[in-house]
Amino acid sequence: MFDVSNPQKPTEVHKLVIGGQGSYSEAMNDPKAIMFDMEKGIMAFPVDYQNATTNKAGQTTKEEWRGGFVAEFSARGFKTGAKIKMDDYYSATGSRFAYIDGVLYYVANQQVVAMDYSNYKILNHIELDFNR
Repeated sequence: MFDVSNPQKPTEVHKLVIGGQGSYSEAMNDPKAIMFDMEKGIMAFPVDYQNATTNKAGQTTKEEWRGGFVAEFSARGFKTGAKIKMDDYYSATGSRFAYIDGVLYYVANQQVVAMDYSNYKILNHIELDFNR
């Protein structure tokens, strides 16, 4: 998030780092991959998440998943709203978010996840069969 009160000198005031080395989002190259709701202070986008952490004993834990990420934002900064982890390997590529009447939809590679827009609880998850 940038303060652009001086357009000649924008300054970063808040940031949210999602994942570690190897993480990727289609939103980095395609602005249409981002669902943005200024009124509710929410943005959502597909993500290929990778992160590794090492504890004091030197043990490394890796977390990897593909799916969608919902971030909430305000003048105070960013926070994680929801992580939608999908089973399908291709679920972050070409996926999109939309919202209709209080329901947030995540559509990804023959899957649709419907969530309550106010608390991100999953209402339904369906698999679509296009092989008929």
